[in-house]
Amino acid sequence: MLIDFTVTNYQSFRDPTNFSMECTSDKSLRETNTIATGHKRHPYLNKTAVIYGANASGKSNFLNAIGFLMFLIYESHKFQVNQPIPKVSPFLLDESSLNSDIKINAKFLIDDRIFDYSVKLNQNFIREETMMVYENFKPQLWYRRTGDGINYKYEYGIHFKRGQQKLLDIWEKITIPNTLYLPKAVANGCEILKPFLINIEKVILTKLEIQKNMMKNIFGFYMQQQNKDFIKYLLKFADVGIKDFDIKQNSDNEIIIKFLHHANLNDNPIAFPLDAQSDGTQNFLLLSILINNILNTGGILIYDEMESSLHPLLVQRVIEMFHDPKINTKNAQCIFTTHNAGLLQNELFRRDQIWFTEKDNQGASHLYSLSDYNPRKDEDWQKGYLKGKFGAIPFFGDWPELLQRGLINHGQ
Repeated sequence: MLIDFTVTNYQSFRDPTNFSMECTSDKSLRETNTIATGHKRHPYLNKTAVIYGANASGKSNFLNAIGFLMFLIYESHKFQVNQPIPKVSPFLLDESSLNSDIKINAKFLIDDRIFDYSVKLNQNFIREETMMVYENFKPQLWYRRTGDGINYKYEYGIHFKRGQQKLLDIWEKITIPNTLYLPKAVANGCEILKPFLINIEKVILTKLEIQKNMMKNIFGFYMQQQNKDFIKYLLKFADVGIKDFDIKQNSDNEIIIKFLHHANLNDNPIAFPLDAQSDGTQNFLLLSILINNILNTGGILIYDEMESSLHPLLVQRVIEMFHDPKINTKNAQCIFTTHNAGLLQNELFRRDQIWFTEKDNQGASHLYSLSDYNPRKDEDWQKGYLKGKFGAIPFFGDWPELLQRGLINHGQ
């Protein structure tokens, strides 16, 4: 489970920016919307969080920052010596930030332990990488790696010093300046860090345009019988007219998917290919697959613009699935961005589940929670947001200016 995530100097987030799934002392919707962790340091975590903001305010950039950390963990072990680190993207609008390191910190609760993982890097090398672990209130250093791209110093806590010196020497030797120590060590026998890496593998961060291009492969991968039954139920629940679907692989190993729709005049269903489905149906198909995976693994779904081509009530029901303890039995979490102000309901979300992004006059994005404004629980949050009470909305110019400046051609 994600506790919080902090990023500095990545894309539009110039300043230290913290996002948290930790609950405030507010007891609203605690039985449905929160996870009782049993850990004294973070007793309750939210199951979902939503991020609002104007176009280009930084919503997607914040999710990109999470994705960047996932990318480093998944892919850095493949980097070659002296290869620039891909996707390094500092704040570009001032010279100081452009020449400064990116800093990322993520905290996860895994098996009653809090893993506090930090990375500091630039395009050429990892400057610092640290893993701190809380088994109670007191943090323990597991390892810290610091360096300048040439020389590195390693510090270890007691968990790494018990007869492991030969392994430590190997892990240090194979970790080159532009790669992370974490995946290198786990791939070469470090059992104590494996739970953290396994947990990270349960995080699915998706953008619709990327996943739609992979739809057939995704279907083929997830379509065991129990997965098919779950998705059939969701399709029926969503009332998109699909009775069933069939997946086959032809002689060229190409995945062929047919969707069976009810016929008007008889009970014999008619088969349609995937590309004959509407954008909304395809989007919900994709979302159904991801939800099924996340609920089964207790993972984290991070989705940019979940509402794309989906009816607002359908998105609301998806969120309610995560909140329902009878469905979300493994404490899965969902973080998503949206422009759908209709979801700003105090019957659906707690105040600490709602977040906003806004840019200042220097082009830097800021992220903050509705809890910072402490609105009344019975207040109309949607109305307040659309009126600009919480910021994070676009500010438009005057239409008459277009006429005065002759910017509209009336065909004369």
